Amino acid sequence: MNNDGYALGAISAKQFLADYWQKKPLLIKQALPDFINPLSPEEIAGLACEDFAESRLITESSASPKWQLKHGPFAEADFLALPDADWTLHVQGIERFFPDVYALLDGFRFIPNWRVDDIMVSYSPDKGTAGPHFDQYDVFLMQGLGKKHWRVGQHCDADSALLPGCDLSILTDFETQDEWIVEPGDVLYIPPGIAHYGVAVGDSITYSVGFRAPSHGDLLGEFSHYLTDSLQEDQRYSDPDLTLQNNPGEISPSALAKVQKILTDTLNDPAKLARWFGEYMTEPKQQEVGYEFEAIQTPAQLIEELAQVETLCWVEGCRCAWFAQQDSLDLFVNGKRYSCDLSLKKLLQLISESTRINTSKLLKLIDSEDGKQLMFDLFNDGYFYFD
Repeated sequence: MNNDGYALGAISAKQFLADYWQKKPLLIKQALPDFINPLSPEEIAGLACEDFAESRLITESSASPKWQLKHGPFAEADFLALPDADWTLHVQGIERFFPDVYALLDGFRFIPNWRVDDIMVSYSPDKGTAGPHFDQYDVFLMQGLGKKHWRVGQHCDADSALLPGCDLSILTDFETQDEWIVEPGDVLYIPPGIAHYGVAVGDSITYSVGFRAPSHGDLLGEFSHYLTDSLQEDQRYSDPDLTLQNNPGEISPSALAKVQKILTDTLNDPAKLARWFGEYMTEPKQQEVGYEFEAIQTPAQLIEELAQVETLCWVEGCRCAWFAQQDSLDLFVNGKRYSCDLSLKKLLQLISESTRINTSKLLKLIDSEDGKQLMFDLFNDGYFYFD
């Protein structure tokens, strides 16, 4: 990692954002020079057998269509029946289950927290591949075990031709523009819409950090739904200034102007927008994993417990972001909003910058009653544990 602690090798975050982010692919050799692969193939396969994990198996053969897709959960017999090559297993949201995988996100804090989607892990024996495809979002591909042959190709869009009759979005044409053999510790960045094609060279594990890119339709639809729930039934269209029209069939410009004002006044509420957006973008995509924990009885007890440990850890998979309103701060955790005093800004900055929080730094920032109460609430809502 570079001096900022980011998974960018010798490249600075400013340079990466200016020259590569959503612009062009970048291979960063040994971006994670001391990378220790956190998962074994057996652990990945075991998780794919659980019904709380989202998994899929992609096989390649001479049959038509060439690529076949099956969704989990799987049984041990499914894996025993597989050939020695030409398949790949994917498990989504792997950061929810393993602390060492969740901690990988700390290498990408140069991108805002609310943009992070999840980490997908893929295990492939020799020649395993998901086929040539493109995504609508940014992705960093971290090689964890073995080698993989990556090719990047042309820019694609909704009109790009896909393999017919296939459950996967496989490109029919692939124009190789660059290619590499990646090894453990290497990171490959792929912008949205760029074709890419990875094939395992021997046993291979890849961790894919994907980023949320909601469609305009999703944003408008979800915000409209949020606003609708906040409106009162007696808030209705009215026209006490109605005048006689020449023809009853006409929709008058003044009527449309009234409707437009209703919609724009409702939509143009920055405080509501911020609150909805924070809740929406931190809401977990997959089902939250339930953890048993012993509740803290008082804020004072929490302070005592923090003084006895070095690190306070976010529960794996937690999503955290915050927004500064004019007279308060809104903290968002897994879709829930906490209203905070402006004096807690440094505290929110500290707890949102890493999966692991140094308790010495934390204790210095929660000397106020508001700070103690916030951390007490967050802990008892199940978002933290002591390490």
